[in-house]
Amino acid sequence: MREQRLILEGSPCSMDFFDRSIKTVSDSLSRGPRLCPKFTNCNSGALGPGKLQCVMLTGLEVARYSLKESVSVSQEIKDFRKKAKLKPPGVKGYMDTSKNDFKILTDWNEICNAVFEFARVILDLQPSEHMKFGTVFKLSKEKCIKNYPILNQSVWDEEGSQWMHSCGVLLMSAVVIHSIHDGPFPLSGSGRTWREEVPFCPACQEMPDEQGSPTKSDPYEDREKEILRKMRQHNS
Repeated sequence: MREQRLILEGSPCSMDFFDRSIKTVSDSLSRGPRLCPKFTNCNSGALGPGKLQCVMLTGLEVARYSLKESVSVSQEIKDFRKKAKLKPPGVKGYMDTSKNDFKILTDWNEICNAVFEFARVILDLQPSEHMKFGTVFKLSKEKCIKNYPILNQSVWDEEGSQWMHSCGVLLMSAVVIHSIHDGPFPLSGSGRTWREEVPFCPACQEMPDEQGSPTKSDPYEDREKEILRKMRQHNS
């Protein structure tokens, strides 16, 4: 996936998102502006509101929303289809310059498909790839089994029970499974595992691998035993 800042600040009007070697803002600046073939027409208002909308600019909006709200591009397009947000009243059609030519699209399915494909180009997703997200991470620091550094870069929303990362994106939760090696011999055990909820930012980080490192015991059980031990000491 591309750098978040590039997606939030870049524009297909002056940048070639089809160039997959451009991953960061620095990459884009080093190559200089690459104007869309219809940039002059758009800038003059010849293709402005009430006449034609732009597939690439609409795809950029979809990509940005998917990134900020941690939803898949497919889901976002479904929402747009249902709510018809992509087709304002009075608009005659959508111009598509994403294939280095110029087309006027008026069929609603063709418009949505073109927007969908360009949103994936902006996010630098390969044809078989999907944006991978877990569920929203809802554990407060007190309930976490360990200290996660990313929480120190995030703000806890008490009312919503969720974390907002410094980049403006909600933290998501990935499940990491650890095998418990509690047997009498090295690497031996009863086959038990424990599932750890790990917070991560889908805009700044890759989703953690599901396969975790082995451990000698279940940390949640260890915590419970420690609480019970303190209770016994307090009551004795």
